[in-house]
Amino acid sequence: MGRSASARTAAKFAYYWGQFNQDLEIFDFDRCTGLFSDPVHILISDANSMGGVAFSPNSRYLYVSSVLDVYQYDTEASDIEVSMEHIAEWDNTYSPFPPLATMFDIAQLAPDGKIYIATGNGTDKLHVIHRPDSAGRACDTEPHGITLPRVFSNSLPNHPNYHLGPIDGSVCDSLGITNGVEESAIQEALQAYPNPSSGVFSLSYPVQPSAGELEVLDLSGRLVLRERLPAWSQVHRVELQGEAAGLYQCRLTWSTAGHLRVVVQREGCRAEDKGMPPAKPEALTFYADICSMERRIIAWGAGILLVAVVLGAFGAHALKERLSPEHLGQWKTGVEYQFYHGLGLLLLVALGNRVSDGALRRTSWFFFLGVLLFSGSLYLLSTRELSGLGGATAIIGPITPLGGLFFIAGWGHLLITALTGTDRRLVTASGLRLLFGAQFQSIGT
Repeated sequence: MGRSASARTAAKFAYYWGQFNQDLEIFDFDRCTGLFSDPVHILISDANSMGGVAFSPNSRYLYVSSVLDVYQYDTEASDIEVSMEHIAEWDNTYSPFPPLATMFDIAQLAPDGKIYIATGNGTDKLHVIHRPDSAGRACDTEPHGITLPRVFSNSLPNHPNYHLGPIDGSVCDSLGITNGVEESAIQEALQAYPNPSSGVFSLSYPVQPSAGELEVLDLSGRLVLRERLPAWSQVHRVELQGEAAGLYQCRLTWSTAGHLRVVVQREGCRAEDKGMPPAKPEALTFYADICSMERRIIAWGAGILLVAVVLGAFGAHALKERLSPEHLGQWKTGVEYQFYHGLGLLLLVALGNRVSDGALRRTSWFFFLGVLLFSGSLYLLSTRELSGLGGATAIIGPITPLGGLFFIAGWGHLLITALTGTDRRLVTASGLRLLFGAQFQSIGT
């Protein structure tokens, strides 16, 4: 029994059966009258008897899967038969074991714009043509590129193009309907899942009769990914490899455009890692802000510790013989307090689930300003004779206790937060209850 396929525009129809010299037949098709015309018969010179056919999303390229081989034909070429490209052949793979050979049989164009080819046996593999709109080997055929959770005999779901509509301006277009989707409809229908994700997610969107473009930008506006969206596709898989966790903007463009935000999370920055339930889309920016704030505090803490180690070594070696014991003691005190509060910033992140976001932010600022004023002023006071700032003692001196007050304020604020039980998870429970709706359950301490 042969296989048939229609182009997504329904302007072409193909039929393939390898037996009795029937091989490949290609017709023009008038979908207003239902008539075939201009038949092209192509004899494929191999010994294979059956297989499948599928058109590319742009309807130009026809793929024939013929048991041991896969061929591509350019239906817009002046000589379609001569345009044949041999793009794949069976590589003697069996899966999960012999004699289950991963050959080439039924082919189908899927909603993601890729062509999938079944193996014709009880295997656990599917072959994939990733870029069927591209000529020759550029179509990127991946033999046994999909591993299925179980073996299957030989079937693929059919995806007729129900979105085709009438040909604009033809006798079929009695209602004057224009193909395509309005911009507002595109924006409303855009979805990303899963979202948040680890960087691998899928986009779903309304079908469009022309190819589109996907651009992914980070918060600074840097373009991190640009990919083509095949015509008539409805799903597109995105992989952001090597990109940092954070918020990204997806821009999908045809004649109109749609925008969508996605959150990329790494281990330790997922909603579950924060003691929170999985988020609805409305809460995604909240989670991104939490992760961004914690990364910033870690950077501050690490930077303060690094400078403290450098200044401690500098004082022990370069200043030991040049400062009096009293002034060297002042330098040492500045280093110690800087080191303690650098560790304090890292401790804040470790306690992140137990304090509210406001307390976390305020305490980190108190510590940072304390280091800047208290330790910074001690460094200047201890080296005032070397630096020629001896006359500025009256100005620098009062800064030291001011910095100490910031240290006290930071620890005091943290103590009050702990005593009053301001748990970040409980704050989130009350503040985001509406965002999570019925999915939300209170999280205890």
